[in-house]
Amino acid sequence: MPDLADLPSGTSVFVDTNIFDLHFRSKSLSCVNFINRIALGEVEAYVNIQVLCDLLHKLMLAEAYSKSYISVRSASKLKQCFQARPALAANLVNYQIQFEQTLQLVEKPLNG
Repeated sequence: MPDLADLPSGTSVFVDTNIFDLHFRSKSLSCVNFINRIALGEVEAYVNIQVLCDLLHKLMLAEAYSKSYISVRSASKLKQCFQARPALAANLVNYQIQFEQTLQLVEKPLNG
C-alpha cells in the first residue's frame, strides 16, 4: 500500500474521514504530515458531505472521550452522558475548531 508521502506535489485527491480523524487525534504521523502538506498547498484535497458529517461526529466523540465524559467512543454513550449531565455539552468546543480548520483546508465539497 503506498504511503501518503508518496503522493506527488500538485496532486488532487479525495480524502477520507479517517485521514482527518487520525490527524486530529495524532494517531498517525503519516496522516499528520499529509494534512500538513494540504495546508501548505502541496496537495489539493477534496471531500464530500458524507465525509464532513462523519468527521464532525468522530471529532465530537474523540473530544468527549479525551475529557473522560465517555469510556468508549460511542454515540449512545455520549447521548447517555448528556442526558444525565446536559451542561457538559457546552464544554465540547475543540471539535468545532478542528472541523472549521478542516473546512478551510479542503476545496469545495463534492456532492454525493
